[in-house]
Amino acid sequence: MMTSSPMRSRLRSNLKAAALALSFAAAFSATPASAVPLYCVGSVSQLYSQAGGLVSFKAGYRGDYVAICNLQATWNGIAADQCKSWYAMLLAAQLTDSPVTVHYQNNEGYASCAVVPTYSSAPAPGYVLLGNALQ
Repeated sequence: MMTSSPMRSRLRSNLKAAALALSFAAAFSATPASAVPLYCVGSVSQLYSQAGGLVSFKAGYRGDYVAICNLQATWNGIAADQCKSWYAMLLAAQLTDSPVTVHYQNNEGYASCAVVPTYSSAPAPGYVLLGNALQ
């Protein structure tokens, strides 16, 4: 049985529309690995701020120093007022031997907290929490 030309044309149009819709859905529903946030939990064994205001701490989850903010100026989008709050939480964690959770949006796609860059190369946290957010 032969299909008429208008029917074939409509069928082709419907197939093209379906293919376009599927490719559009696939492009916007796939979550890249880099979008997986990191929740880094660990101790604060040492905490310091530099003369320029940069705050860093020795993170138990990293085993090295990680910068998180600046007390004097905006750093990586984190305002100095927010930094003062985080500094207080890190100090409290160190004094009480409590864990902290540092959340990274992880747009860079780090595989784990153990490979987050150190010192001032660290990405800006999304938040700092006093305690273990994973419990």
